[in-house]
Amino acid sequence: MILLFVVLLAAQGGSPSGFEANHRLGESYIQQGDLKRAIPYLEKAQRIRPSDYVNGYDLSLALIQTGDPAGARKQIQSLLKQRDTAELHDLLGQADESLGDLGEAVSEYRRAVATDANETNLFDFGNGLIHDKRFPEAIRAFQSGVSRYPKSAKLRVGLGVALYSAARYDDAVEALCKAVDLNPADPRPMSFLEKMYDVSPRLADEVTRRLAGFNRLYPNNATAQYYYAVSLWKRESGRESTANLSKVEGLLKSAVALDPKLYEAYQQLGILYEEEGKLQEAIAEYEAALAVRPDLATTQYRLAQVYLRIGQRAKADEHLKIYRQLHK
Repeated sequence: MILLFVVLLAAQGGSPSGFEANHRLGESYIQQGDLKRAIPYLEKAQRIRPSDYVNGYDLSLALIQTGDPAGARKQIQSLLKQRDTAELHDLLGQADESLGDLGEAVSEYRRAVATDANETNLFDFGNGLIHDKRFPEAIRAFQSGVSRYPKSAKLRVGLGVALYSAARYDDAVEALCKAVDLNPADPRPMSFLEKMYDVSPRLADEVTRRLAGFNRLYPNNATAQYYYAVSLWKRESGRESTANLSKVEGLLKSAVALDPKLYEAYQQLGILYEEEGKLQEAIAEYEAALAVRPDLATTQYRLAQVYLRIGQRAKADEHLKIYRQLHK
């Protein structure tokens, strides 16, 4: 593709060493996802025509995404002298954040929002405030964004994370539930909601209902099955009914069948069997989890306790020894 482009350019009287050729070669590599190979061509084009905004922006973005935020910052600062835009301030904020300069990053994101309060700029501003641990400001930023873009699931996810970071757990889960409702098929808000199941007992049923819906939409998603199983299990904790426990077991088995590396599902199966007194089955599941992740200290301890219960002292001591080593 690249060679064909150069041939066509030459046939049209263009020069492969000129700005247009290098810029288009760089763009072609970007379209292929090969940013490292794009950068030399974009840099050469930039040297030929330093004032070109599009080439300079693409070069800066490629430098950030390939791990050279310092080079990107220098490039963006040069572009800003020629053309002061919101997207350049937002990009400079990304470079500053990658360099660990969170205060400067937030300042740049704020400048971007002041010029153009679009959804992306508002999200980056709020996200930068979260990273800088300025949680009340982050909440206000995301609330402003949600009021401006009420159908933005992304901004509601950001608001949920900011609220969670400020220990406002019920509000956090409520924001994430609303994000899921905006687009139930979008896995991104669901991934946060799944991990926050425990933090808001008042809204546990609301979370379970959405996890059930997500599981119906993605029956072949191992993680969806796992989190739905865990939510059902915790909801049934302390109840006499065993109907949902059978469903939990089926979901967990399905999860590990879909993803044999999903060690969390093996762990939960082990705990389920242990609580039901099915000790040999519990051992098998704990061993399966440790085959994937031998450094699971809690699972090593649980397995040791099960071996003690069936009288296999040597096996128990072996796993207790590993448990102690992991805790050192």
